[in-house]
Amino acid sequence: VLRGLGHAHWDKDLYHFMNDLWAEIVEVIDARPMFIVNIAKGDVRSMQCTMAALADVSLATPDATFGFPEIRLGGLPAITACALRKRVPDDDIAKMLTTGDAIDAREAQRIGLVDFVGDVETELARLIFRNCQPRVTKVAYKP
Repeated sequence: VLRGLGHAHWDKDLYHFMNDLWAEIVEVIDARPMFIVNIAKGDVRSMQCTMAALADVSLATPDATFGFPEIRLGGLPAITACALRKRVPDDDIAKMLTTGDAIDAREAQRIGLVDFVGDVETELARLIFRNCQPRVTKVAYKP
């Protein structure tokens, strides 16, 4: 379960430093079979959108917003753009990356970036209960 802190500022030095780290994270997520749940709260900006795009299930609170402010400052979210192609149609990606405008959680759900908008804690509990039930396995042992 991944939860972003939702900071709304963009730092060029931190952005360049984190690019390599995010590239490695994307490779690990693609290479290993794991179930990833992303929870988006508040302002989800830039590289944090990568987790929403790569997650198997992406949840968002109604007040969550998604956007790329670095577009207006000359940055290009290359890793995030590639990750978005797994969930979002190319026309919507192009609109987000050319305007730099933030979209709300309902719009993100409409374009496919988010699966659920609402009470994320209840939905997370439902997902865990439904998918993580302990299974009784009986093994016959012969010495």
